[in-house]
Amino acid sequence: MRTSLLIVLAFACVGCDSPVANNDMPGLTIRAEGGLVDTVSAPPAHVIVEVRDSIGAPLAGAIVVFRYGSATDGVFALGPAGSLGPSWPIIDTTDALGRGEARLWHGGSVGESWLVVDAFAPEAPATALLVDSVTVRTLAGRPAKLIITPIDTALYQGNNGTFTAIVTDRFGNPRPDTARIEAGTSGIKVNGTTVQATATPSRQVVRARSGALVDSVWLSIVPQGTIVVRIMRLTEPDHQYVFATFQLDGSDTHRFLRRGAPSYFGSNDKFMNPEWGATGDYLLFFDGYPNKQLYRTTLDGVASPLFPTRVTEQDIWQQGTRDGSWIYFDGATPGAYRTYIYRARADGSEASRVSPGPEKFYENDLYPSPSPDGRYVVYATDRENGDIFTLRLQILEVETGVIRSLGVAGTGPRWSPTGEWIAFGQDHHLSVVRPDGTGLRQVSAYGYEPWVSWSPDGRWLVAERYGPVIDLIEVETGLTLPLGFTGYLTTPAWRP
Repeated sequence: MRTSLLIVLAFACVGCDSPVANNDMPGLTIRAEGGLVDTVSAPPAHVIVEVRDSIGAPLAGAIVVFRYGSATDGVFALGPAGSLGPSWPIIDTTDALGRGEARLWHGGSVGESWLVVDAFAPEAPATALLVDSVTVRTLAGRPAKLIITPIDTALYQGNNGTFTAIVTDRFGNPRPDTARIEAGTSGIKVNGTTVQATATPSRQVVRARSGALVDSVWLSIVPQGTIVVRIMRLTEPDHQYVFATFQLDGSDTHRFLRRGAPSYFGSNDKFMNPEWGATGDYLLFFDGYPNKQLYRTTLDGVASPLFPTRVTEQDIWQQGTRDGSWIYFDGATPGAYRTYIYRARADGSEASRVSPGPEKFYENDLYPSPSPDGRYVVYATDRENGDIFTLRLQILEVETGVIRSLGVAGTGPRWSPTGEWIAFGQDHHLSVVRPDGTGLRQVSAYGYEPWVSWSPDGRWLVAERYGPVIDLIEVETGLTLPLGFTGYLTTPAWRP
């Protein structure tokens, strides 16, 4: 490791390019043997600059300025002589031996840059400028960590994925060392960088190893299925679109409904709660301010209002019956002081309010979900306690108007396709209860938004974990399978 650098500057030679000098000759000379090379965070180097006049005599009182050349980007840092850390600017005045000093720290970024020194004659500090430079090369430090990609992903059982691992120093600079991929759990097989998912749906570990360094990442083996999500990402190409569909292993991504076309779909935050139509080839969603109504869109992104005219002042939180004959939704009365459950045919006909009750200020029935046979609808309401912040679940028999309380607090209920369970949000967690009010239990270990969606077989929930990240939750066991590639994708709905 080189710990000092000799730069000889003389005002008789401007622009000379660093010949190696063996004596104190006049001229602009750098005695550095090609530059200053060391690893990241090496001990600071003592940089010495000597300024000599045209006959080779030391020049005292000259001003020397140490500065960065182009493309520094953290390759090195400078500070005054004797300093404990980098600082700026670095200006010194030569002593009786014609010397100026600085300290140089190798930075955290590997690469090559330039240390530049400007020298000014003491009798003409503004005009008599000499410049010379020397390369500074910073190399990677000792092996410190492994970087494995992807850090969390998903595969179908029997499918393969590629994982890579590199060895880096503690700043993340790559090193030439090799790392091998290996199985961290028994549900996968590894061949080189190829990982095969052999187990049924489960959470697995992929490990990398290089010498004493060991690290691991996650892999979810997921059930078959397709979901739609609302896009919240601000990166290309996602942010240009409102919705995306993809298989649960992340494949077959399809983005649609381009923002700004039509113009009233221009704000990401307005879109909520996409739901699949009964046939699985179109979506229903609501658009908030200023439209405040329900829409239908094909998977090609052709959107139009669901109803010819709004049924209420604000039609939101839609869900269709299994046969597609009815659309249930929230409806707000004029002034939006009261919200009730409505339904209408897909063409907007036969629209009617289905949740009864007296007209009281600020009463709300919300988040309707019809049973698979269409006889009942479950919803959240504040009628039981008069507190909008403590909703409780009720079931309405549509034909008779008979209401039955489930006896639990919750929001965003969704009836399972098999009719056995109702999933809902409760205190930032997800729970299920049977339609008769029995079997209440929490199924999630993390905090989730209440808008869940069921798999067609009624075995799984797909939900938005706070973050947001999309998770799959097995209702019977509570097994949670994160879809690690889904950051800032929200309001998932499982295709029927």
